[in-house]
Amino acid sequence: DVEDETPRSSRQRRSGLSRLAEKRGLIASPTASNASLRSVGGTSGCGGDEALKSPGTNPGAVCRLQRRRLVAAGCSVVAKSSSSAVEDEGGTTGGVVRLGSSMKRSISSQDLASTSESQADMLMSTAVTSAAADDNSLGLDRLNDWDNSGSSRLGRLQQRRFQSSTSLANVPTDTRGSMSSLASNASSTMRKIPVSDVRNRTFLHGSLSANGLLGADQLDALIADRRVDIMAVTWNMAGLDSKSYPRSLESLLFPPDQEHVPDVYALCFQEVTPDIKELLLRCQATIGPNHVLFEFCRNKALLLAIFLRRDLIWFVSVPDTSFLSTRVAMATKGCAAICFTLFGTSMLFISSHFKRKILYFCLFVYLLIVRIRTRHLLIYAHMYLVHLYSTDDDANFEKRIHDYQKIITRLDLPKFTKPVRKSNDVTERFDYVIWSGDLNFRVRTGYGDRQRVDRVLTASTSPAEVPPDVADALTAGDELKMAQAEGKIFQNFLEGDIRFPPTYKFDINSDVYDTSNKQRVPSYTDRVLYRCRRPGTATVTAYNSIRELRCSDHRPVYAVINATIRPGVDSIPLAHGRFRHDIYVEGTRRRATQLDLSGLDARDKASQVCSVM
Repeated sequence: DVEDETPRSSRQRRSGLSRLAEKRGLIASPTASNASLRSVGGTSGCGGDEALKSPGTNPGAVCRLQRRRLVAAGCSVVAKSSSSAVEDEGGTTGGVVRLGSSMKRSISSQDLASTSESQADMLMSTAVTSAAADDNSLGLDRLNDWDNSGSSRLGRLQQRRFQSSTSLANVPTDTRGSMSSLASNASSTMRKIPVSDVRNRTFLHGSLSANGLLGADQLDALIADRRVDIMAVTWNMAGLDSKSYPRSLESLLFPPDQEHVPDVYALCFQEVTPDIKELLLRCQATIGPNHVLFEFCRNKALLLAIFLRRDLIWFVSVPDTSFLSTRVAMATKGCAAICFTLFGTSMLFISSHFKRKILYFCLFVYLLIVRIRTRHLLIYAHMYLVHLYSTDDDANFEKRIHDYQKIITRLDLPKFTKPVRKSNDVTERFDYVIWSGDLNFRVRTGYGDRQRVDRVLTASTSPAEVPPDVADALTAGDELKMAQAEGKIFQNFLEGDIRFPPTYKFDINSDVYDTSNKQRVPSYTDRVLYRCRRPGTATVTAYNSIRELRCSDHRPVYAVINATIRPGVDSIPLAHGRFRHDIYVEGTRRRATQLDLSGLDARDKASQVCSVM
């Protein structure tokens, strides 16, 4: 049984040793050796044999028989240790040596002739040494094979890594932008700051070097494609009280056609109530903790709020704010503006509310106050009533243009940073200008225009989207586009394609346009326009209205603008990470509470149990 389990090399070695022992007279024949091998029970090789205990046995024959058994036992043990060395690479040589030493001790313990003992010792030492040498050579061969295979595997792994890096470098430009963030997170490390730079520079009087705080290296590490998404939202809330705010502002801040949250929010509100903190808290709670309220500016009933991603607040300048009232008697007309510099790109955001029909109303109120003679009072009252129930005329159109001219020439911005260009027009001093608000420009199609607009709108199959031909028919009489074509207003400003219904005027909590006696013409009064100092550096990716919010007579309008950012100079006055911390903390706490309550409500609805008392 043992012979069948041992390797062929071990069997050959054992047969050679047996033939050598037989030639020297130590083993009578192979049959006797095999019989002795089967009779061995332990390492000593002589325990439990009845032939040795018989009184008539020749002592010389006993010695020869014991030596044969010991030699056969030693050969079998060496063969077993050699076969086990193939399965267990560790400790093979030590095990064979220990077996050899134990066999030597068992041989010396027997009462054998000195000559026979020396021959047996020589035979056993020769067998153990050859077995150890064979096992060492076998282990060395297996180790070399494993090392070669491991080296080849390592070489293949390094080759795959090199091929993946080279394939990433050969990716087309348009695809590389979407993969840049993943590649930078996987293979790049943070740039090391030399000690000499820290000792010699304050990072407030720097240069255009690539390794500056606002340099190209830092810009590429934060924004790999050097482009940010800016979402501008304008909404005339029509004096909505804070208690009547919508329960959720998700439809305002997360329109259904947007998959990603923008990097910058510019929220423009008109006709807001004095409780603007509640509105800001609700916006912060809806947007979430990834954005912070960087700055806001209020001008009576006008509000402009800028929310930035937390990653960007360390790379912006100190914000400048300014506001202007275009009508002293009306608190709702005018503008609020905020400007700042992101890396090396300056931005100006304006929220405005232009004139509607207040000229004769203001004169009428003034005459009542100063108590002019009755004849003049009746004349101006008649003029106001006629104007109130008539359509917009050229006088109101010119007043809106006057409001625009007043804003661009009187806004004193920027205050803390250097303008990119000196000009009397504030919109020419920045790289990007985004102007949003209730501009109050109407659709003018002549008398009976309400019926004409209604007929055009009924041709639209979807209430949320207007076909291009219908939109072109409506915007053909738009006052804003007419004024732009004549060069009177918003020169060099761009606007996305209008593919949504008019946003004014609706009945409250309804999708029906004005059903009052005035029958106002549906118009695109709420607009978002933008201007680039360098053409082609910004594009509109979305421009639409939000029909889910029906608590006002206006529908909100939003535009998503993808703009290019360039490296900047360290010498600008940085904001050093400042933001409205109180709004952030309270808004985040509200968000967590709302999520917890919504989760509890969902679990309660899912686990309703009826019990019988």
